[in-house]
Amino acid sequence: RVIRNPEPILKALEPILDEFTVHFYGLSDCDDILRYYNSLHPGHVIIHGQVSYREAQEALNRAQILLSIGNTGTEMAPSKVYEFISKGKPIIHSYSDDRDFCFPILQRYGNALCVDTRNINSCDIIEFSKTATHKIWQNENECFLHSMSHYTIDSIMKHGK
Repeated sequence: RVIRNPEPILKALEPILDEFTVHFYGLSDCDDILRYYNSLHPGHVIIHGQVSYREAQEALNRAQILLSIGNTGTEMAPSKVYEFISKGKPIIHSYSDDRDFCFPILQRYGNALCVDTRNINSCDIIEFSKTATHKIWQNENECFLHSMSHYTIDSIMKHGK
């Protein structure tokens, strides 16, 4: 709950949770929240806890849609957002602060639905989940150019010459 709270997105997804399976990986201080939703939707909210890097990569590769829960702090984007983008998968990102650092990054990516946890519309999530497709990157440069700010790209280009 200190950095990321899954409850707002789970609460919004609750009416449709039995249509999806949501897997949670990693350590968190929200195990009680995850266990609660797991008890309400057994087989649809699955808690894996901490896994190896290889297992995490396999899970990312198997996923149809990736769920990103925004940080409470807005100073920087978590590295997992860039890792998610590199997979080319559709991303649902929940945020609660308009200054969320991931928001402009995911807008540039273009294969994401950014959901404001203060005003979530489950219909938007359903529609996105039905229409979103896997993005195929032509090369690594294309992938990361879509996720970097123009300032960063200009700086790299200027210093790379």
